[in-house]
Amino acid sequence: MLLKNKSQLFFIAILVLVLVLVAWFTYNIYIKNNGLNSDSSAYVALSDPSGTTYTDINGNPVDLSSYLDKVLVVNSWASWSPSSATDLQTLSDISQNYSSSEVVFLAINRGEPKERASAFLKINNINTDVMLVLDKNDVFYDSIDGFSMPETVIYNQSGDVLQHQRGNLDEFKLKSIIDSLVKS
Repeated sequence: MLLKNKSQLFFIAILVLVLVLVAWFTYNIYIKNNGLNSDSSAYVALSDPSGTTYTDINGNPVDLSSYLDKVLVVNSWASWSPSSATDLQTLSDISQNYSSSEVVFLAINRGEPKERASAFLKINNINTDVMLVLDKNDVFYDSIDGFSMPETVIYNQSGDVLQHQRGNLDEFKLKSIIDSLVKS
């Protein structure tokens, strides 16, 4: 193809540059949404090198790495996320099907004060069968490369990430993953 002038060449160069940038951004969003660029080890997400102390909703210290020998389901939530109430209730309902010696369910709040998190739970009548954890510095969400709300991560007994669900929980999928881990 013969270009008639420099303006056509410039236009084509700009068009190619835009297409390359769009492809790059699309690829990066795909990678982030599918958790392909994050470390798959629970030890990274659940052990905080910055020294942050996690506490339960009552203010007692919680060492998240102490649960790494069990199937671990961790939901990151916040009171400002409308989907969090639904996910927390779903998590609580599912947790009643498993013993705490096999599966541990944690709901980690994203940096909100205890009062706000507690009020949210009370207003939404959330059952507290799930261990509610406060993360005052939002370290856990950052460590899993959080992208949406809520997010749920399922770890096997070795601490490997088996599923990183962004957005609302898929109850059927969650149960089938847990069942496959508990029976193995």
